[in-house]
Amino acid sequence: MFLKSVCFLLAILLSGFLTAEAGQNGVVQLANSVGFKGCDAFIEEETASSVSSNFRANVNYFKETSNDSILISVTYGKTNDTVNVDYFFSKKNGACYAQVSSVVTEQGNCGALLQEDEFFKYTNQGGGALWAVNKGGVIKVSSQSGDMCIHKYLRSNKGVASK
Repeated sequence: MFLKSVCFLLAILLSGFLTAEAGQNGVVQLANSVGFKGCDAFIEEETASSVSSNFRANVNYFKETSNDSILISVTYGKTNDTVNVDYFFSKKNGACYAQVSSVVTEQGNCGALLQEDEFFKYTNQGGGALWAVNKGGVIKVSSQSGDMCIHKYLRSNKGVASK
């Protein structure tokens, strides 16, 4: 555990780190401030549901690659109803890409909650988690922690970069 903590802290120290609070286009401004430009409309579209009146965002990047790829982490909601989202944005050959990972916690048994979920279909289990997918290709990974179920949603998207 100590080694993991040291590696994590080292990674933070060696990479860039900026934050933003609620404000119009705050996530786009964060991206632009580290040199990631040309995907503004795509970033706005991807982060629209996360950027409410009560959010906080952070951009994590390496100076050598921030023109091409960044990680933006956003939290929004309120106490006992918080959503954590990581957006990995990259661009190449005139296209913008997003890999999105969202975490939501819900009280209850993961298996029972998945059975009640009309949008996700169980596909497999492994590593202590239940895996499911919806018609749009979003993957849901659910793991039990006491009486809480931690849901992680994974999706990818592609858009066109502006010139």
